[in-house]
Amino acid sequence: FKAKPEYQVMSEKFKATFGQDMEGGYPDMGNGPIAALLPFEDWARFNIAQRTHYNTVESLAIFSGLLAANAQHQPFLAGACSVTFLIGRVLYSAGYKSKGPKGRYAGAIISDIGLLGLFLGTLYLAAQKSGLVCAVKKALKGSKA
Repeated sequence: FKAKPEYQVMSEKFKATFGQDMEGGYPDMGNGPIAALLPFEDWARFNIAQRTHYNTVESLAIFSGLLAANAQHQPFLAGACSVTFLIGRVLYSAGYKSKGPKGRYAGAIISDIGLLGLFLGTLYLAAQKSGLVCAVKKALKGSKA
């Protein structure tokens, strides 16, 4: 698409404005004038890959916080849930790229299972640190006697 006259005009304007070449279309994120020059298949593949990347980045904040909360006190749980989350993200990406939006469901469910495990581990850890778990254990021992 770099040979198209429209690209040449945009490239010249970019260089005049910023003093450097556009380097393949940057900062066009797939929805701008450069993307309009792509064949539909390339445009669709690019946007799917970009959406997959954004979705993963969006979920990393939650994942990182939950992982940090669990890693020191529950390393096995943290590791198992992390592997589950990462496998899910890979399957999400591969499914989305190969089958479109419906192909991402299996990966999304698997990665969400990893997040859920970390979330439940965090809740348990909070209950344990607050003394709630000990109080419940004592109450259960007292009711059996």
